[in-house]
Amino acid sequence: MKKTFPIVAGVLSLTLAFSLTSCFTVEEKIPVDFEPTSSYTANSSPENQSQSQVPSDIVSDIVSDTASDNNTNAITSDSNTNTVSDNASSKTTSTIKVEVEFNGDVEKMEASYKLYYVDSINGNDDNDGRTPDTAWKSMKKVNKTQFDPGSKILFKAGGIWDEPLIPQSSGTKGKHIVFDMYGKGNKPIINGDGENAAVSLSALEYVEVRNFEITNTSEFEGNRKGVYVTAGGQVSAGVYRDGGISNHIYLINLDIHDVSAQGGERWNGGIIFISQLAKNPVAFNDILIQGCTVKDTEGNGITFASDYNKRTGVYWSTGDYFPSSNVTVRNNFIANCAGDGIYINCVNYPLMEYNTLTNTSYVGGGAYAGMWPHNSSNAVMQYNEAYDIKKVGGDGMGFDVDINCERTVVQYNYSHDNEGGFLLLCTDGDYSGFNRDITVRYNISQNDMDALFTLSGPISDVKIYNNSFYVKDGLKKSTRLIGSYNWAGSGKSPLDARFTNNIFYMNCTGEDFLINRDVISFDTNVFYGSYDFSKLPQKNSIYADPKFVNPGSGKIGINTVDGYKLKEGSPCIDAGKTLLHNGGKDYFGIQVPQNGKFDIGASEYVK
Repeated sequence: MKKTFPIVAGVLSLTLAFSLTSCFTVEEKIPVDFEPTSSYTANSSPENQSQSQVPSDIVSDIVSDTASDNNTNAITSDSNTNTVSDNASSKTTSTIKVEVEFNGDVEKMEASYKLYYVDSINGNDDNDGRTPDTAWKSMKKVNKTQFDPGSKILFKAGGIWDEPLIPQSSGTKGKHIVFDMYGKGNKPIINGDGENAAVSLSALEYVEVRNFEITNTSEFEGNRKGVYVTAGGQVSAGVYRDGGISNHIYLINLDIHDVSAQGGERWNGGIIFISQLAKNPVAFNDILIQGCTVKDTEGNGITFASDYNKRTGVYWSTGDYFPSSNVTVRNNFIANCAGDGIYINCVNYPLMEYNTLTNTSYVGGGAYAGMWPHNSSNAVMQYNEAYDIKKVGGDGMGFDVDINCERTVVQYNYSHDNEGGFLLLCTDGDYSGFNRDITVRYNISQNDMDALFTLSGPISDVKIYNNSFYVKDGLKKSTRLIGSYNWAGSGKSPLDARFTNNIFYMNCTGEDFLINRDVISFDTNVFYGSYDFSKLPQKNSIYADPKFVNPGSGKIGINTVDGYKLKEGSPCIDAGKTLLHNGGKDYFGIQVPQNGKFDIGASEYVK
């Protein structure tokens, strides 16, 4: 997708490295079929966004209690700012009207940018830095300069800086500080050269970092990051941020790779956000990580965490619970990370969508997964692909909803070839933690191993419906449909989980394990294949070939699974229970239901 920026007013420097005529265009890695759960809004306040990212239908997930005569039965569900100046405030500025289009939705912002240029080859730190011909040279010059809000610092394409970027200035609402590239060629490279982080944003807000290649290598592993963002922490020598919210940190179109982090350590890796202990509680709001690649780190891919995480059931806690809000992780590619792909802790309304994760979790000694929220509320994971997630230590699932989460939605994801299975749902029974109100719908799983579902500890109000699962014979790890466990021998098992309108097409030899059959139900599901389904607590089951178009034909890519659509004559058509507040569409975007009757599986049949 393209963003177009028309020029509407102002005096532009004639020495800009790029030509400004009627408009210029910036490429963004947004899928052509992008359909956000909520509109993308820059500079919006927490009050305006606080409820926007959770699908409205799951605020109260109610299932109809009416029945019909055609096996379409029904079930019931219980359910602050640093403002500083520089010495060049009188220099020429440009006033630009920015129009950013996301699928027809246009956001408009007027901004007066003060432009600075940095050239690692031909620059000179004795220059004023205000034109490409008078560019600065070093990162040291950038790091010691105090920038006014509304400044844009541009690094020349093809340049290399073997020194971290550590800016000292915040922007303001509507006047962001932006670090970006200019000219044609490869993205400018920031090499952290083994320091703590290649890019470090400490106690800043209204800052954007766009279009860089970032690496941070060392001969030895250590406490090391690609991009490190902290709320709280040190503002300047002897001055610390006195609590509050750090707003609007955007990381866009960054290529992060080869970070010599500590093997499997969650607080190290590609992109790390942490709310650190300060005089008063701190958190983030309006965070966007979009269009980035994170590869070859010895830690996590993306981590979002907080020292203010204390609430019931969190035995590692420090400060009282003070969550971040409105965190969006969108359209990123994460590969070859020793720990988790995406780990979100202590956030209200995190949105994780259109991400691809592969070959993560490959170190032992820890419990890692592809993508998971933890100690968070109102999380949505949608339109993601997770594959080849490893299980060397614990877990190894494509997706996970973990301790102290509530009102979580897992929908429209494609999970395949993961050694630990499709989904983990758990909470720590030893410490009276909770994990409640979980909705899992319209997902496709192909050849996931070990267990499609692992349920552990006293999770509650779990609704799993209209998903499609396929497992072939001969995988390197046998697959069971479900493993239900107490937490570490605490004696606390799942409180309830309901499987409805799902397709299980399984030719494998795993064996289900349930410690409490009375709290787990399978109602109106299709079972097919050589797998022994007889030990499941089930009713209204259909034992028949679901008649997929081409089962097992999914490849890499969330749009490669047309084989899981239904053929005409499928016993799944019009055979499902009637579910209210059901998301409104299937995996493929088809309206649900068709003709007033629900199908079984992730695909709604259309002639």
